[in-house]
Amino acid sequence: MDQYSTSELRSQLKIVRRNMANSKEMYDSFVEQEKLLQNELNKRIAKAKNK
Repeated sequence: MDQYSTSELRSQLKIVRRNMANSKEMYDSFVEQEKLLQNELNKRIAKAKNK
């Protein structure tokens, strides 16, 4: 890290924080998608059992 200037470190930190925020948004989206898919699957399984 010694080869980086203070301003470069600040820039890199900003980039990392932005990437972390974007990654969290993507993760949250995947979690929501997984819930929707699991709920739909559960409904279909329950419907099939009631036939």
